[in-house]
Amino acid sequence: MSQAASRALDLLEHIAWSNEPLGLTELSSRLGLDKSTAARLLKFLDERSLISRQPETKKYTIGPRLLALSATAMHRFDLIASVTPMLGALRDETDETACLHIRVANDRICVAGEESRHPLRRVLALGQPTPLWNGPGSKVILAFSHDADRVLKMAKRDGADVGRIETQLRAVRKVGYMVAVGDRTPGVGALAVPVMGAAAGVVGSLTISGPAERWTVDRMRAFVPRAVEVATELSKVVGSPQW
Repeated sequence: MSQAASRALDLLEHIAWSNEPLGLTELSSRLGLDKSTAARLLKFLDERSLISRQPETKKYTIGPRLLALSATAMHRFDLIASVTPMLGALRDETDETACLHIRVANDRICVAGEESRHPLRRVLALGQPTPLWNGPGSKVILAFSHDADRVLKMAKRDGADVGRIETQLRAVRKVGYMVAVGDRTPGVGALAVPVMGAAAGVVGSLTISGPAERWTVDRMRAFVPRAVEVATELSKVVGSPQW
């Protein structure tokens, strides 16, 4: 492997493993690179959407292409085989779409799920990144994240109604789940529960979603205990150190 390729991969790994965006100075110092070399390699990774440069802070986080590749890779390995039966059972019990989301940087991505068998149903978007402030599946992750304040600042810059989101997050912390209709998509009901890690805190969420006329608030609330039970089982798989 060429020296440039090795250094580019080192930069990508540092950014991917960091819980916070990293700047040029910090990255060049950690890897012992001069700033011009680090800047050139970061530009290369950014152009291929493997990392993203935040316009306000000029710091780097992982990009949408890496998110999509991660979701694709996870879908092919044992994690999916382990969680699919749980999601399938929940789909059969509720008749609605059940999905597992994993937090990656400032987004969450759907890595596994089972769609409702109804012709009119919530369709899975495997590998699609969604900001942590957008939708119940994101907000139950954000509610229990240690860096929620930082993410909310990003949401504010994005034009989100941060006051409303903060109110929702307080409610989620109080009851441990979120039930909503039309929060992200008009006419869609969603029940979301956090999926916790063994030591790292929240790692993702379990979401059950469907058309609001069928997946009503009353039905969603009735299934909260079962959703919490499945999320606890998912935590044993997704929250283990090997993942």
